[in-house]
Amino acid sequence: MSSSTKMLISSVVDQWETASARLEESFLAYMEASLALGRHTPASKSDAMDLVSRIDHKFDTLYVSLDKQLPQSRWTLARTRNKLASSFYAIPEEVLAQIFRLVVCERNNRELVDGETNIRGFYRRLYSLMEVCSFWNSVGSSQATLWSLVPLLNDRVGWLPEQPTKVSLQRALGRELHLMARVKTRSEVPEYFIEATSNIVWTQCLPLFLIIQPRGR
Repeated sequence: MSSSTKMLISSVVDQWETASARLEESFLAYMEASLALGRHTPASKSDAMDLVSRIDHKFDTLYVSLDKQLPQSRWTLARTRNKLASSFYAIPEEVLAQIFRLVVCERNNRELVDGETNIRGFYRRLYSLMEVCSFWNSVGSSQATLWSLVPLLNDRVGWLPEQPTKVSLQRALGRELHLMARVKTRSEVPEYFIEATSNIVWTQCLPLFLIIQPRGR
């Protein structure tokens, strides 16, 4: 972890501690002020009704807000606490990334996935790992090598959704790309793919593997 990251985390923790202390102080002050209201009787009927109206307003606004925010705050802290304490989080990120690569790649060929069936399985396994928890999702999303296999497949009913292709190109971060294409000629390549790769100089992304498969296999 870089020193700048450590400083950022330390700053966030300090802000949380400061906010916690201020919240406790504010709550105690509010409790004292609320108790003080009960020790003093309004001088007139109109003053009493005015205070009743003010209290009702707090019930309808402040307390409604607190009823929502306090449980949400507790849930957020509990989730953070459980994530930090879990064995998943204890695994170093680089080790977890290597585990991801071993799981998502084919057993007999860990360098390049071959075939449409396998590429679908590749991303199915990757997304399954990323659904385990938010930390695993973050690790999977940040590992550019896991997204260097770019799918460009033509199904019998038309081109597959463009989102998987765009996501792979975005997350690969310019690493060596492996294009898994199921086309006969360049003219069959959909427009969205041409637009998504307009800023990529392919000669700088070698080795680039073009796996050309005849339609209908």
